[in-house]
Amino acid sequence: MVKYELRYVNLNGKAEAIRLLFEYANVSYVDKREDYLEYTKIKLDPPLPRMPYLTVDGKLEICYTSCVLEYLGDVFGLNLHTVEERALARVWGVRLNDYINELKPLYYAKLYSEQQHNLENAISTTYEKVMMQDFCVLMETQIKLNGSGFIVGKKLSWIDFYVAHFVDMNMKLVQNADYSRFPYILKHKNMFFKLPQLTNYLKNRVQEIL
Repeated sequence: MVKYELRYVNLNGKAEAIRLLFEYANVSYVDKREDYLEYTKIKLDPPLPRMPYLTVDGKLEICYTSCVLEYLGDVFGLNLHTVEERALARVWGVRLNDYINELKPLYYAKLYSEQQHNLENAISTTYEKVMMQDFCVLMETQIKLNGSGFIVGKKLSWIDFYVAHFVDMNMKLVQNADYSRFPYILKHKNMFFKLPQLTNYLKNRVQEIL
């Protein structure tokens, strides 16, 4: 049996889409979570792992959320059929990696007490620009044009896990944001989080700050 170990901090953040994929596939894995406050203390001492990262059988190591998800999608039958579909999903995966980095001012204001004074500004500027004016506009068009209800292709794939978690995480962070003008995104999110394979995990998972 293949042994998987996922290493990240004790947040949902960049790793939760990977955890959701493991749960959906009903594959056991070691969910290693380090204290994010302690991790920040050693970030000045490189080299550091690019978390989240996945170790397979103690040998293969894969980092970056989109790369881990695509790898597991291949292994668990949650990838796309055509070269074009796989390329488009990969593009969206990299975009989501970038969006998360661009939203760091908001995330840090939520996580660290010394940056909480930046929260309102992060919401009105960073969140509004990155999430509402950029990501949501492009993703709404993508889902609408794809026509199946999924992000890419005609079936559930790894990129659906990444998008659904990203939307859910950011909606919870800024609960008064108006997503009513993005009905395709909302429908996709609702469809994803009603998947029966995820019911028990979602019911019992720890509610982290982020």
